[in-house]
Amino acid sequence: MAAALAGGLHHALTLQALADHHDRLTGLVGRHPPLAALVFGIGYAVAVAISLPGATLFSLAAGVMFGVVAGVGLVIVAATLGAIAVFLAARSALRPMLE
Repeated sequence: MAAALAGGLHHALTLQALADHHDRLTGLVGRHPPLAALVFGIGYAVAVAISLPGATLFSLAAGVMFGVVAGVGLVIVAATLGAIAVFLAARSALRPMLE
């Protein structure tokens, strides 16, 4: 998370940035729907796994880019995969302490 903040990611993850890039994002999704969904889902899962703030913005972006129904489904799957990754990392990190 420190690397993301140091790299200026917090300036790119704003509602204004989403509005500024709306046409570009929806155009990308229109040209490559499966690839765009896959890349977005991986990005969302990674953001959840490394606890980046901005889940609300990512969720709004999913709705804007993929529509409400597909966006909600994508967010649910990606958030679940990210949470599973955090759980597995914590479990393997804490396993030596519990044995």
